[in-house]
Amino acid sequence: MSIRAVVVAVALLTLSLPAVAQPRVEGFGSLGTAVSQPSGLFITDYIPELVYGGGTGGRAGQTINLDSRRELDFEGGFNLLFVPKAGLQVFVSRVSGAFDGPNTPYDYRLEYLARQPPDYIQRAYTSERSFDWPDTAGDMTTWHVGTNGLLRFAGSRADLTVTGGLLLSRFSGGFETAAFHRFRLGGHSVLFYEEALVAMQFAPSWHTGFNAGVDVAVRVSRHVALTAGMRLLTVPDPTVDVATIVDDDTIFFDLTLDDIQAALGGNRADFDRFVPVFRFGIRIH
Repeated sequence: MSIRAVVVAVALLTLSLPAVAQPRVEGFGSLGTAVSQPSGLFITDYIPELVYGGGTGGRAGQTINLDSRRELDFEGGFNLLFVPKAGLQVFVSRVSGAFDGPNTPYDYRLEYLARQPPDYIQRAYTSERSFDWPDTAGDMTTWHVGTNGLLRFAGSRADLTVTGGLLLSRFSGGFETAAFHRFRLGGHSVLFYEEALVAMQFAPSWHTGFNAGVDVAVRVSRHVALTAGMRLLTVPDPTVDVATIVDDDTIFFDLTLDDIQAALGGNRADFDRFVPVFRFGIRIH
């Protein structure tokens, strides 16, 4: 469901009402920031491939931290009050942040069979290494579209509005770097490896969740009120794919982006389930 579809549906519903039942329409806009720093992680875990050799097992992977710095975001929408104390709310918001934070090492372990000189008898060998990893670099932007029920408790100069309902979220952005290794046996069973450092991206798709909010509004004139409040947003776990190879200095053969995607891509990033956002803004009717 797109933003345009939500707006058109609400407009058609409003126009279909009889004149005496036309709702009160309010527009609002606000700036906001996450109360706590949104955080997540992405884990790679794959079995390294051994070309031209007898691979028997092993593991490779790392944990990439996706902690984001808090930034100022915005929200806008409108309220339809069918009765003085209840109605419908539609909003669109944008939440963004740049990734930061240290990472744990990248490790690989390859177990394989080889015939090495001088006797060329097949034996089991193990190759393993651990690499310190730099801090995550990247960013993420999330668009939210919400359709909520609305309840209002009004006083003489101020009112309290409680909302909650469906939330559609769409991620964009990415981060780097993740590592990938593939091995091969050369002459005399000498072990070689190909290494690629890759940038990852969030696969574009819509995710369904929910949101809940509370706002306090203080009227400063007949048609204008200043607002402050909190909105709780659910955060889905987006699918992560391989975007580009950023360092291929040690790729000597036919290692492709599809090969790396098969090992690292298609998994989900794991983010905090809920993000509370503090907002302050204006409401006009």
